[in-house]
Amino acid sequence: MARLFNVQVFNNNIGNASNTSYFSDSQYNDLMGQADSIAFEIICDAAPGNETVSVQYWHSNDNVNWTQVGSSFTLTVTAANGFPQSTIVNTMSLGTFTPGGFVRVQCKATSNASGVAVRVIACGRTQ
Repeated sequence: MARLFNVQVFNNNIGNASNTSYFSDSQYNDLMGQADSIAFEIICDAAPGNETVSVQYWHSNDNVNWTQVGSSFTLTVTAANGFPQSTIVNTMSLGTFTPGGFVRVQCKATSNASGVAVRVIACGRTQ
């Protein structure tokens, strides 16, 4: 599979309220929708304490009406281990999920602590 893109699609502080959703910038929706498969790297650069960050992907054919797809993927952060902490998840692949024309990423922190710095890098590949 040839690599189509490798781009940071999310870079934000999250967690100001428990389970508040934050989404990737809409400028990447079309790009991510072009891939046959995507691997996401979830990176936590800072957190005030132990934290669980969840990432979910959504797809749409009109870039307006979105459908949540599959299960969330999580990164459990232990503050004592230092930062950054990361995990790579292969979230979609041809045959198990055919995305709509647009894809976006949703991020949540499970606590209501502020200052959870999260980045998501997407690597898209074509068949």
